[in-house]
Amino acid sequence: MLINGRTEGTFGEQALERIQSKFFFRTCVVLAFLYILLLNCLTPYVADDFAKMFGGLGDIISNIRYSWENYGGSLVPYIVVDINALFPPLVFDILNSAVYCMTVLMIVYLASPKKPYNTILFIIVNLLFWIFTIDFGQVILWQTGAGAYLWSACFNLLLIVFYYRYAVCEQNFKHTKLVLPLMFLLGLVAGWCTPPISGAAFLICLILTAYQWFGKKLIRPWMLTGLLGNVIGIVMLVIAPGNANRGVEAQDSGGIFEIFLWRFNYCTTIITSDLRWLLILTFAMLCLLAFTIKEKKRLFPAALLLFGGIASIYSMMLTSVYFMSGRTFFGGTVLMIAACAYCFACVLETGFVLHKSLSLFIALSLFCMFVTSSLQAVFDIRVYWLRYQERETIAESQIISGETTLELPALSATSKYQAAYRLEDFREDPGFWVNKTYAAYKGVDRVRLAVVEETEGSSEV
Repeated sequence: MLINGRTEGTFGEQALERIQSKFFFRTCVVLAFLYILLLNCLTPYVADDFAKMFGGLGDIISNIRYSWENYGGSLVPYIVVDINALFPPLVFDILNSAVYCMTVLMIVYLASPKKPYNTILFIIVNLLFWIFTIDFGQVILWQTGAGAYLWSACFNLLLIVFYYRYAVCEQNFKHTKLVLPLMFLLGLVAGWCTPPISGAAFLICLILTAYQWFGKKLIRPWMLTGLLGNVIGIVMLVIAPGNANRGVEAQDSGGIFEIFLWRFNYCTTIITSDLRWLLILTFAMLCLLAFTIKEKKRLFPAALLLFGGIASIYSMMLTSVYFMSGRTFFGGTVLMIAACAYCFACVLETGFVLHKSLSLFIALSLFCMFVTSSLQAVFDIRVYWLRYQERETIAESQIISGETTLELPALSATSKYQAAYRLEDFREDPGFWVNKTYAAYKGVDRVRLAVVEETEGSSEV
């Protein structure tokens, strides 16, 4: 429409322009931060959190060394979790919410580097996280779990972003004096995180470096120092003595072929059950784009991220430690979400009415799923928090009365959005590790499981 000598877009185009503005984008980031902060504040200490109570830096160093020797080589998560334990819970809640938003923002950048203020894509990535993250509460809200998995994903995505920024977007650093040591340090930190995401990030960065080589493009020295630091971090991750100790505890039965076949089937089950619709959605958009866009090389980033995500999931075949835990597949899920987000961005940029209609339908479907699940999720998280506060009141009253053996009820979680979902709580045996760590946390001799008589109309958390 021509008004006063200039062309005005339709109402829909004007509304879309407002939504994609910097103000609206920043508003959405703040809202996402506040929402995750609310959920973090409603998440109490769970399981391993009770063992992370330290008196100072010396205790942290001793605990990190003990974890390295007995639990595994993920040094960076140990440091993150232990340092956060020194501060009040609110400090971690704020930092963790910021790390979550940074992770989402980096995925938005990978998907749409030319449009950093892509509000629609930011909303879609948040919806994908909410719907498809396995054991959401464990990896996003639980202090120990978030420090190990969400923060590890953030460090490794940051490493990928720098290689992606140069190899795909052809943007180099403006100031190069400190780039070499900083990239070595970032590679070291990223490699020394949790195995699945660290290995996948190294694979993606290596492929991006090879992409430069085979394309006869300049390979910058910082790309090599970043890979060197990443390799060193991964090697230190693998050779930790704690890996052997945990491997003995989680030893599988049967021959090598049967063990790997079972693990392969389990990884495939994770993809075809928990991540089925994410994979179908990504493949469908990839196929649609393959038939409609002229520059096929634009699909390379999506294919690379999707490959990295699937490789991260199947890399769990190499270890039996925490194999049955859904949170170990978080790194692969993050990369698959990044691939899906990239496809979304490409579909939105094509300009075809059919493409935009399809993406709008998918976005609305995801939003409806979020609305229907978020209300119940917040309710479940708050109910668990209230039950936890009730138990803390009981514990404090017993301590005040001079009891050295606490009798407390166990709590259970029923939703993947609760941090305690599928985690251990008190058992009848006072020597069980959760009972022992909670007893140490409260400064008492032991904790027993209280027998709670069920009455008509009562229900478990």
